[in-house]
Amino acid sequence: MKFRVNYGADTVEIIDSISPRDGQTARRLYDHIRDLQYDSLVMQGRVTRHSVSNVAEFNNLLARLANEAEKEDSWPLIHVESHGGSEGLQLANGDLVRWADVQPRFLRLNKATRNHLFVVMAACKGFHGIKAMLDLTDHSVSLRLLAGPGEETSSGKLEDATKAFYSSLLRAGDMVSAIQEARKNEPTFSVYSAEPAFIVGWSKAIREYPTTNKGIQQRAEQIVTQAKTSSRPLPPQAHSRAKTAIRSLDMNIPFEAFKRKFFMLDLFPEIDEEISGVTLYQR
Repeated sequence: MKFRVNYGADTVEIIDSISPRDGQTARRLYDHIRDLQYDSLVMQGRVTRHSVSNVAEFNNLLARLANEAEKEDSWPLIHVESHGGSEGLQLANGDLVRWADVQPRFLRLNKATRNHLFVVMAACKGFHGIKAMLDLTDHSVSLRLLAGPGEETSSGKLEDATKAFYSSLLRAGDMVSAIQEARKNEPTFSVYSAEPAFIVGWSKAIREYPTTNKGIQQRAEQIVTQAKTSSRPLPPQAHSRAKTAIRSLDMNIPFEAFKRKFFMLDLFPEIDEEISGVTLYQR
């Protein structure tokens, strides 16, 4: 099944790490998708439920899925059923998988899918955790598209929203319609892509560049002070020259460098056309 050019999937991989005492939402979702596929109008593809209870099983599963994606040139959609928090995912046995440890494992999957990894996070606070991970422009992006509830919600509303999301997505292949259907059950159900994430990250990074007269003056003084520690003589009007250089910085250069690294354009040049709308953020 290919949903659209930018975001697609050949398989749906449901990672079930909810304790049995907290319900069987992942099992019911698996059954729901399998029932949908009896309809010939629904996109067909392999759907697998993976039950994991601890960190080792979680890490091994992501490594295996990455191996399969690399070997088969397939695009798995990763659906995570788990409790989430600001620090990471809480697995069925209580283990915590920190976001910093999730990032490189998703990154490998994202590379295997040529920067098209699609993750659905059925964990309220987990959505915010991965969203924050996406906003780091000094890292290569670890996934292309994230969907899930934007705020804390009840498990019943989230389950209904998730089922509605897949029912629409697998029938029509349209992300906008799928989100609209999910929001009928959970209004905060959202989709977040790497493109706006990059702009958010860039806006944070650019704050390090001085823009006010006071900021430019302070930065020029820092540059001159550092230069004085070297054995080379300072040029005439060092402060004035430094301020002029700061004001004339071409922000296209760092912007393009950040973008190439974030979207891994050296590895996947075809992505450049897909992200043509990502242009220099005007400070």
